Amino acid sequence: MSSGRYTIGAFPDWSAVKAVREARELRQRIDRGENPLEARKAEAAEHVKTVNAVLDDWLARHARARGKDGLERLRSADAVESALARLVRPRIGPIDIYKLSRRNVAEMTDHIQDVAGATMADRCRTYLATALRWFAERDDNFNLGHAIVRVQPPATDGARARVLDDFEIRAVWAAAGGAGTFGAMVKFPLLTAARRCEASDLPWTEIDGAGVWTIPALRSKNKKPHVLPLSRAALELLQARPKDSAFVFAGWGGLAFSTFTRGKAQLDRMLGDAVQPCTLMICGAPPGP
Repeated sequence: MSSGRYTIGAFPDWSAVKAVREARELRQRIDRGENPLEARKAEAAEHVKTVNAVLDDWLARHARARGKDGLERLRSADAVESALARLVRPRIGPIDIYKLSRRNVAEMTDHIQDVAGATMADRCRTYLATALRWFAERDDNFNLGHAIVRVQPPATDGARARVLDDFEIRAVWAAAGGAGTFGAMVKFPLLTAARRCEASDLPWTEIDGAGVWTIPALRSKNKKPHVLPLSRAALELLQARPKDSAFVFAGWGGLAFSTFTRGKAQLDRMLGDAVQPCTLMICGAPPGP
């Protein structure tokens, strides 16, 4: 039997008579071949909330939650779950969630970068951060700041080569809903693949009664007219926009929207750590976020 000290409590919660009775019962258990200390550890382990348990809850209640339309809110849930199972759970899954430290997360991220690359390391840290933030909103005792670390965004060959994945797009979409005109202008390119200036300078006159958007040659990247039938979601977004200006996404004074820096800063604050730094695709730029 392994050695160790088995404590039962402190005075005055435990009287001398009660302590003697407990000691006799422990002696009897030891005589029967039991190990009260190991049994206590096993019982305590059953009640530990591990990182794995938090990830399980998050995947079930959030990442794989279904909306009224019966579709998964996070269509990339399979990819997220696979990344967590392969790269995150083996490193930090068994750790008590209240003992998870920045060092644990940093070492996990470094390991993922070594075996799977900087992009996957950044992505896994984002998945983990989102799950932990979800848990922190439901537990008063969990300190998110003790566990989350920032990692350097992966190097790219071009200034705007990074593309948001499904998980990040959903985070941006949710945050944009509370970002006013700028948020609506962010959603529109997500629905149409339009560039930033094509959306910000969009006049109502380019949208016809049939829901077709015609970008004139003057505003088109290839200097040729571009005809784009709009989806139902894009039309619903336009229908919700005020009609008191010549521009769909009007800024100050009814002019075309131009305060991108302030709008992007607000959106970044709302996103927090859910999405690593990215930019809006601008006119003339290669495809990217």
